[in-house]
Amino acid sequence: MKVHMRIHSGVRPFKCPVEYCEKAFATQYSRKAHIRTHTGEKPYRCAHAHCAKSFKTSGDLQKHVRTHTGERPFPCTVPGCDRSFTTSNIRKVHIRTHTGEKPYVCPEQGCDKSFASATNYKNHMRIHSGEKPYVCQVRECQKRFTEYSSLYKHTLVHSDERPFICDDCPRSYRQLCTLNVHKKTYHPKRKINVRNDLVKTKPFSSTKLINNNIHNNINNNNNNNSININNSLTIINTMQGTAAITSSGGTEKYFLMELTIPDLKVENT
Repeated sequence: MKVHMRIHSGVRPFKCPVEYCEKAFATQYSRKAHIRTHTGEKPYRCAHAHCAKSFKTSGDLQKHVRTHTGERPFPCTVPGCDRSFTTSNIRKVHIRTHTGEKPYVCPEQGCDKSFASATNYKNHMRIHSGEKPYVCQVRECQKRFTEYSSLYKHTLVHSDERPFICDDCPRSYRQLCTLNVHKKTYHPKRKINVRNDLVKTKPFSSTKLINNNIHNNINNNNNNNSININNSLTIINTMQGTAAITSSGGTEKYFLMELTIPDLKVENT
C-alpha cells in the first residue's frame, strides 16, 4: 500500500547512483532494473530454441515469450476492432489511436508536440535534454543513443546477425527498413486496376491462335511478364496495366481484372 501511494504522491526516494543520471524511482526493484540500462546487464534469458535474447526484468521476458507463443491476452475494447496485444499497456496506447488522445505533452517552449505513449514522450524529451542513456557495450565503440531501439539496431553492426530475410531471394539484412528497400528495388510488384467497363469476349478458334495472340500482346507492349495459375490459365501483364487471361483451348474470354503480380519471365506454351 505504501509503495502504491507513491504513484499518487510522486515520491521517488530511490535515486540512480550513476553520476550523470538524475532519475529516481518509487521502488528499489525499479531502480535496480534501471541501473541495468547503464551496465547492460540482462539476467533474464529467453529459453526458446534459437532465441538468444535476454532482458533486464522478468516482466520484460514474460512479454517477449508471448512473441513466440502468439499469446495476445489483451483484446482491443473498441467495437469493430479485432486487434489484440501482448500487454495491457500496449493495448492502452493502441486505444488512443481510436480516440486521438495524446496525454503526454512536451513542456518545452516553442514545441507543441504531444504523444500517445510515455515511451515516445520520453524519447522525444531526450532530443531537448541531449540525454543518451543507452550505451554500446563494445569496448572500442561506446556510442550512446536516446532510444533502446536505436542501440539495438546499432549493436547489429558489431555482429553477423541478419534477422530480416527476403522471401524472394537468399539476401538478409540487419534492419527491416533495409529489407523493405531491397524488396521494392529488386522484387517490385505491379498493381493492375479493375476496368469493368472493358470486360469483353474475344473468340479464338484454336489453342494455337490463342498462344499466338498472347505472344503478339507481349511483343506489341514490349513487356515480358507472365504467371501460370493451376497450369491452365496464363496471365499477361501489359504496359497499359491490363491482364489478358486465357485457358488452354476453345473459344476464350479476354478481360481485365485487379491483380498484383511479381516480375516473371514469359512461359512458352
